Amino acid sequence: MCHRATRFALEKQGMADHLVRREIKERKATIDVELQGLWQRIYQVEARQDQDWRKQERDSREQREVLRALEDLASKEREMFELDTAKIRS
Repeated sequence: MCHRATRFALEKQGMADHLVRREIKERKATIDVELQGLWQRIYQVEARQDQDWRKQERDSREQREVLRALEDLASKEREMFELDTAKIRS
């Protein structure tokens, strides 16, 4: 319920203006505490997402390095095979 609707409902019940303000202030304080907890959870999730993203980037980079090294080895293996084959023919 929005602030105005709450105020209207309380006034309609015959509650005095100062009591309405106090009730709204107390409800707002309760909601603020709940929101603070929710925002804290959001910040924790964002931090975890950032951490997971950095790990995924690091793992991906390492995987690319390994694949490049394997390609280099395969290329050198072909060169060595060609050299051995050339020696045998000579």
